[in-house]
Amino acid sequence: MLSWQNVSSGMIENKVPEWMQLINEYVRKYGGNLDYGLVYKTSVWVNSRGERVKLSDFLVDVYKVYAQNPTKNGNLRLYGCSDCFMTLEHSFLDKANADYIFIRGDWYLSYVKNLAALLKYKFNLSGQLNIEVFQRMVDYVTKNKCSMRGVIDVEIALHNKKNNVDIYKFLTNWQSHGIAAVAIDDEDIELQYKNDIKRTRNYLINIKNKEIVNETSSLGYFTRFIFHNKCK
Repeated sequence: MLSWQNVSSGMIENKVPEWMQLINEYVRKYGGNLDYGLVYKTSVWVNSRGERVKLSDFLVDVYKVYAQNPTKNGNLRLYGCSDCFMTLEHSFLDKANADYIFIRGDWYLSYVKNLAALLKYKFNLSGQLNIEVFQRMVDYVTKNKCSMRGVIDVEIALHNKKNNVDIYKFLTNWQSHGIAAVAIDDEDIELQYKNDIKRTRNYLINIKNKEIVNETSSLGYFTRFIFHNKCK
C-alpha cells in the first residue's frame, strides 16, 4: 500500500498569509520566469513568531508529502517519473477508480479546508466554508468504501440548483488520443462506469431523497439522470 494512503495532513488556515505573501513577492519580482522549484527549496522567511522557516520544511510538515521516503517523494510526484510523461502506475494501482478518498477521508477534508482558506485569502472573500456537505460525502464513501464519483456530481448539481446530473465514462486509448499513455483495461473501465451509475442512482434516491424521472445513456459514454423531489 502506498505511503500516502496512511498519512494525515495538517491545517494551514492560520499560516496562509506568511508563505503566500512570500510567493507573491517572488511572482512580482520574476513574473513568468519564476522557478517554483527553486523557491520551494531555498526560500526562507521569518514567521510571526520570529522563527526562520524554510518553505519546503513548512509544506512538508503540513502535507507530509515526503511521507516515508523523502528521496523518492521529495518532488511532490504521486505518479509517473521525471524522465517520461507516462503514468503507468495507474494500470496496477488505481486502475479505473477515480479516487480513493474513502481510504484517507480526513486528508481530503483537510485539503478542502486548506483550499478554501487559500481562495478566501487570495480573493479577499468573506463568509465561512460550509464543511457539512463535504463531511457528508466523506461519510458516505467511507461507509461504502467507494469512489466519490457520482456523489460529488450530485452535490454540485444540487448546489447549482439543477435537476439533472451527467456521469461520464473514462475513454480508452482508441477513443481518445490524449490518454493513450494511461489507458486502462476496457473491462475495468466498463465495470467502474457501471458502479458509478449505481452509486449515483443510490445517492440520489436514498441519501438526497430524490425521484429519478428519466435515466438515459448516450452512446455508452455518459448517463444523464433527471430528477425531482419525491412526492410526500
